[in-house]
Amino acid sequence: MTMHRAEIVESGIRSILHKLDFSAFDRKRLFITGGTGFFGFWLLAALDLLRNEGVDLQVKVLSRDPAKFLENHPRWRNLKWLHFVQGDVKSFDIPVFQFDYLIHAATDTSRAAHADSLSIFADIVDGSRRVLDYAVRCEVQRALFASSGAVYGPQPVGLDRIPDEAQIACFTNESSSAYGEGKRVMEFMAGAYAEKYQFKSVSARCFAFVGPGLALDQHFAIGNFIRDALYENQIRIKGDGRAVRSYLYGADLAIWLLKILIAGDSQSSYNVGSDHYLDTRQLAELIRDELAPGKEIIIEMNRSAELTPRSVYVPSIDKAKKYLDLDVWTQLPAAIRATANYWKSN
Repeated sequence: MTMHRAEIVESGIRSILHKLDFSAFDRKRLFITGGTGFFGFWLLAALDLLRNEGVDLQVKVLSRDPAKFLENHPRWRNLKWLHFVQGDVKSFDIPVFQFDYLIHAATDTSRAAHADSLSIFADIVDGSRRVLDYAVRCEVQRALFASSGAVYGPQPVGLDRIPDEAQIACFTNESSSAYGEGKRVMEFMAGAYAEKYQFKSVSARCFAFVGPGLALDQHFAIGNFIRDALYENQIRIKGDGRAVRSYLYGADLAIWLLKILIAGDSQSSYNVGSDHYLDTRQLAELIRDELAPGKEIIIEMNRSAELTPRSVYVPSIDKAKKYLDLDVWTQLPAAIRATANYWKSN
């Protein structure tokens, strides 16, 4: 029997929802920025299941285009516990309410946004300052800021996984560092505000993810491979197949973020992602085997590039495992199948 899209999303969360302390969310008010992107999509699904378990939770979501999101996802319309507000994170002006928790996940990660280094840096820094000022006015108790593994800069040769305590950073003289440097400044501001205004703030350094809601036509290799496996004659690897990545499923991501929000140490950061890695050729082969056995894989870049260091972007998640009992619960083959089934359904 074919599952509908909502069922595919919810089934992944329901099996791990018990990892959360439900009481930490009962009778709480939560403000989310970026609540209609990939992160927000999964957070709302998890919060909806908490509501179904009897948790009394109210959520307000800031989005640049909530109408478009609700057109694509009408299930979120007219819910008494969920309210959408239209606005840009850098300039929003909405009434002050008292919120217990805040999640700041608003960042434009599109290729077009990254093309203008000054603009994306300003968007991150100015938006974060706006959110922090709002958090102070709303008397927020705990806040989570969605940062990025990009704060570490290029992963050094020979380092399989980046540990949370790694003292490495972006190259400040390169415009390509704008995103990572912006997130680093965001983390500093969040910690400084938390110290000055006496609330708890934690950063989630997010790496790479997969799941329903991930675009299949942008710059995400895993999304492109799934699209090719479903709809094209060949699976195309635009690079040389040597880049190394790992992927955490969206359901796991949602539980990770919510648990870090309520239990993470204040003015601290946690790597968020999977520590099970593979190169892009192996990823393409896995997707082919799961979705389109026998389909041809094309590597577009000459493999003579093997003389240059390969790109690696993989976190160590030992800190999250040890102190917050978090883990990679959904294995990658299952995550790939769920993502494909989501796009094929309806």
